[in-house]
Amino acid sequence: MEATGNFEDRRAQARAHNSRGCRLAEAGDYRQAIAAFELAILTDPDHADFYNNRGYARAALSDFEGAIEDCSKAIQLRPSFAAAFNNRGLARLSVRQYDQAAEDFELALHHNPELALAYLNRGMCRAALSDHESAIADFSHAIQRKPELANAYHNRGFSRTALGDYPEAIADYDVEISILPQRALAHYNRGFVNLLRGEYSQATTDLSRAVELKPDLADGYFNRGEVWRGLGDYPRALEDFSEGLRLSPNFALGYLRRGECWLQLGDHEQALADFSELIRLEPERAAGYHQRGLVLLALGNNDLAAADFSEVVRLDPRHSSAFAGRGQALAAMGDFDKAVIDHLESIRQRPRSSDAHAAFASLWLTWPDPLMHNPRMALDLAERACELSAWEDPVCLAVLAQARTALGEAGG
Repeated sequence: MEATGNFEDRRAQARAHNSRGCRLAEAGDYRQAIAAFELAILTDPDHADFYNNRGYARAALSDFEGAIEDCSKAIQLRPSFAAAFNNRGLARLSVRQYDQAAEDFELALHHNPELALAYLNRGMCRAALSDHESAIADFSHAIQRKPELANAYHNRGFSRTALGDYPEAIADYDVEISILPQRALAHYNRGFVNLLRGEYSQATTDLSRAVELKPDLADGYFNRGEVWRGLGDYPRALEDFSEGLRLSPNFALGYLRRGECWLQLGDHEQALADFSELIRLEPERAAGYHQRGLVLLALGNNDLAAADFSEVVRLDPRHSSAFAGRGQALAAMGDFDKAVIDHLESIRQRPRSSDAHAAFASLWLTWPDPLMHNPRMALDLAERACELSAWEDPVCLAVLAQARTALGEAGG
């Protein structure tokens, strides 16, 4: 009887340690929770729940290998332990072991077909593999079993966004926000979808709420900056892009967008600095060289501009605008023969580009050799540029006017 009493006392102590660990985990104190679960395991090393709980806490601290080890031990002690399969699958999903994770979620659902979290996590696994249709089905199963599961709406909204089903994605984020109105990412995601839809007013409201709830949410500032940029409010866009870059200084796209805003505001030096930083961060990204080339061209640094456009062509031989830009730089340097070749290549790649035709028309108007100066060729190209732009592009119309004037002066 004494031995039995000691055993029961130890089990009671172990349960007490486990209960304390669960309370600590719920409060977010995972390190202390792990210590409590370890005491429970030392006191009663054959209890599957204790290993599963420690595995959950380890995963919360990104110790995924430790989590997998603990959940495996729990499954060894209780082979039908659905929650342990689910937690191990989630740890494996976190380290991109997608096949093993999917197998764990299948086993979790085999042992407990009503486990909403297993459907949620299997959906996340499928979404990570871009199988969004199947992911949506899993998230819907999770919602059917647990309608208050905010993460299921969150992830279903993500998959619906990936498939371009924006109204249904908005509906999911609406429900998520009704469940967790203080969740910044829910407002952010709804704002992002509204940005994609061109609903700038709603996007601004959502993204502003997101950064209000989470002031260090860099993506919130970046995407609100995109809204202001889309509305043509470049000073506000600059402010948001700058705050986003303060929070996330290695986000290359932020420098691209801020540089474009500087260009719109006519500050070439600031734009040059941003595009150069973009190139430093992502030297294989053609956009940085292209944009910097345009700035250098505007500043009259034609040799440097030509070098940047050549780098674009090296990185992306189908970048027709780079050929046109290099053609302009070469023409400004007096190398008209090579400039013609580049402009022809630009039009060959983009036969319906009004910009390419207008740039080539300008070349024939600026050619210094009277024998090569060709207002008639310029007029034909400028008229084609205007046709392609539906007679609405002011640059094309200006080139057309120059061509007509030059042709009149030439007596053509």
